[in-house]
Amino acid sequence: WAYVLMCGCPGSALRAATMVSCVAIARTFHRTADGLTVLSVVGLVLYALSPVSMEDLGMGLSFTATAGILLLHHHIKKSAMTSRLRRLALLAGIPVVATICTAPLAWPTFGLLPLWFWPANLLATPAVSFLMALAMCWLVCPWCDGVLSDPLVRCADAFVRAVDWWGVT
Repeated sequence: WAYVLMCGCPGSALRAATMVSCVAIARTFHRTADGLTVLSVVGLVLYALSPVSMEDLGMGLSFTATAGILLLHHHIKKSAMTSRLRRLALLAGIPVVATICTAPLAWPTFGLLPLWFWPANLLATPAVSFLMALAMCWLVCPWCDGVLSDPLVRCADAFVRAVDWWGVT
């Protein structure tokens, strides 16, 4: 919740933090939290607290993408796939499902749908994971400042340049 407050309480962060809080409360009482039920409760709670927040595009995109991802996860979890194949299906499917679910809001607002979202997300996921791990090590080990900060800055810079290049092509 401190992060949500620090970043100005955007809709996606409010949705995520409220969902995590609901799951934590459910686990405290030894209950299983179903993702779509939690998402629905969070939507009702946020609507009750601020009805105007439902007009926020970011909130709508966050809720529709999350609903699609939860439905995909539920479907893949019930399938007969191996654990490894499930992970690959989620890795490949999440960007597709999120884009499809947000299209009814994104297309009229922005006038386009990104054509290269899927390969871009597949390439960005491991890069962002690596950068996050490197940043966490740097934060936890401040005595490694010179050792980790330079590679972190170089990797982040390379990632940003790659994103810029990808956006131009």
